[in-house]
Amino acid sequence: MPLTVEKIIGVMDPNGYSFRVAFEKLIEFLDPQIKVGDTTFRVRTRRIISRPYNVLGAQTSCAAVINRGLHWNPHHNYFFQMVAHQTYLLNDMLSFTSIKKNPSYGQMYELGLHIPRTWALPPRDYGSILKEPNVDPDLIFPEHESFDLSEIGEKVGYPAFLKPQDGGGWEGVVKVNDAEELHAAYERSGERPMNLQEAIDYREFVRTVGIGPQMLPMHYNATAKYSHDRYLRS
Repeated sequence: MPLTVEKIIGVMDPNGYSFRVAFEKLIEFLDPQIKVGDTTFRVRTRRIISRPYNVLGAQTSCAAVINRGLHWNPHHNYFFQMVAHQTYLLNDMLSFTSIKKNPSYGQMYELGLHIPRTWALPPRDYGSILKEPNVDPDLIFPEHESFDLSEIGEKVGYPAFLKPQDGGGWEGVVKVNDAEELHAAYERSGERPMNLQEAIDYREFVRTVGIGPQMLPMHYNATAKYSHDRYLRS
């Protein structure tokens, strides 16, 4: 007896005008129907929205989730880590551990990739932690070593970029051209651990778009306002 089954692709994209709407319209236009034996699978899309959920026994009805922003939203992130075994995650959350820069740099360096000279710096300000009445600073910082920031700047070289050890989107990134600018930028960096990284005079900015084992290197225009204009296929 013929059977029709609906499969839902969840779409998580904070940039609604760059990808989400286009993907939804494409699926609506194509109306894909995949036949396997006596079963016909019809594909539909559903936007991932923020809502409360029961942690015990959490489930998703999505057969697959296309993620273009989950890593920025901890509420969604934790949910899909819980249900990762129930669905296919395209851009799964575990891949976004690479947004923590230094483990990625270290692993790539061990694999023989060329990484710009990079020094990790502790936070300039521990203010909010030290002000906690129930926290003993000696338990958190049993040893605190002074360091010469100018010396590290000379080892990295100028120009360089002072940037947070995690995150993306150029948030908190400052270009420094000498020791004076480095000290000023570090003084303003607040409570985030920072990296000082050598600036590279590059000819091509390339990013790789991947789904599973399929990889497509693409030229990347970092100055474009919208993300769909940044990836240039040539």
